[in-house]
Amino acid sequence: MDLSRYEDDGSRDDVLSINEVLSLLEDDHPSIEHVVVDIPENNVPRDALLGKDEFERLGLALAKNTTLSTVCLHFSEGYYDIEFDRLFVLRLLQLMNKNRHLFHLELHGLDELLDEALYILDPFLKYNDKLCSFDGSSNRIRTTEMNILMFALTRRRWPLRTLQLDHCGIDLEVLIEMIKLLNEKPKMTPRNISLAFNDIGDKGCYCIAEMLIDPKIHLEELKLTSNSIGKQGLQFIAAALSARSSALERLDIGSNSMTDEDLAAFMGILSTTPALIPNKLSFEHNRIGVYGVRVLGIVLASRDTPLEMLHLGRSNFGSDGLRAFLEVFSPKPNVMPKILNLSNNNADVEWYIALSELMQNEHCSLEGLHIKDLHLDDDLVSHIVTSLKNNERLTNLDIAIKNTSDSVWDQISQLLCDKTSIAATYASNHTLLKFGESENEPFEVETYLTMNEHPSKLSVARIKVINSH
Repeated sequence: MDLSRYEDDGSRDDVLSINEVLSLLEDDHPSIEHVVVDIPENNVPRDALLGKDEFERLGLALAKNTTLSTVCLHFSEGYYDIEFDRLFVLRLLQLMNKNRHLFHLELHGLDELLDEALYILDPFLKYNDKLCSFDGSSNRIRTTEMNILMFALTRRRWPLRTLQLDHCGIDLEVLIEMIKLLNEKPKMTPRNISLAFNDIGDKGCYCIAEMLIDPKIHLEELKLTSNSIGKQGLQFIAAALSARSSALERLDIGSNSMTDEDLAAFMGILSTTPALIPNKLSFEHNRIGVYGVRVLGIVLASRDTPLEMLHLGRSNFGSDGLRAFLEVFSPKPNVMPKILNLSNNNADVEWYIALSELMQNEHCSLEGLHIKDLHLDDDLVSHIVTSLKNNERLTNLDIAIKNTSDSVWDQISQLLCDKTSIAATYASNHTLLKFGESENEPFEVETYLTMNEHPSKLSVARIKVINSH
């Protein structure tokens, strides 16, 4: 529930006033599991903000509530410039300390108030055994704040599941402080760490590589999107990944201006141990060309099992790059990544023909495909229908749908339920669950996609036959 700052004027029946929401929290109402408090900037009228009494009530309610699982406190820049407001915020956090039931806490936009806030929350972070996720993104984290946070997190009984510190201005010095404290208690390292949109750089990757190869640290997911990482940093990470005893579940290194040469060097190191390539990989928004994406495909095709997910969106390698990537999987369609994001690569419809041939292979492992930059028209839909006619794996096709003609929807409808005969209906596609996003999706198509959600495809076929004949 988003805790609104504005009193309900009666114009909307579904909007609760601040007092109504606070009353529900105070009553431990089981329907409220998530609370989001967005505190806007000072140009919002003061009487529209949470005041002293509301902050006190909210803090007391959060302290006693046993049904909440998530609390998100988002402060906009300038709100706590006034000492009056600073005291409200700190008082709220002090009261929250008593809660031992929260699973997830978000604190955004505290900046210079963060060190005081973390001091106050120290008992909460240490002793709330149910807390499994902390998001401190969009705060300016310096060495002092990192020291306070890591000291608390490494004194817990159990490690956090997720630690998210995106957009925090974390540089090499702050990262070193973080890893130093984690090395003192390696078993308390969170399983999933997100440090996206910071300034770690190549030297920071050397520190992260040491953490990756430490057998006492059980890291599963690492997000390093947009961190000014170059070729050397990528090689540090690749070498560490290939030296691990087990593969990371996920690695995100998108938006780092990665080139063909960088990706080829990264994958070249991992080619010696393809089984240790992370199960979910994101290279989105880089400068990868035909050569780089082909090398990537060759290494992935050498695996015995497919990746769970590969994100190559917004990399601009075009149709030539897509065809080069797909060609290497022709002999081994069974190791095609299960979820493949190829959106926004300046591709045309022609490359989909090559993908269509792969998807018609019964061994093709592709289950989800994202191609949002391809507009659905009569030319493309014919290839889609052909590729999905007998496909029993693909469940999600995310494609751009805008001003689509009735003839296109007719073909999709026939793909999902061919009414020309009982045999044709029985042989229709009963696997596809999602087909793009469109407000104008015909009711008939929506109905067939909903039918396909049933786990028994035999039952789905029978229902379609009964309804159509």
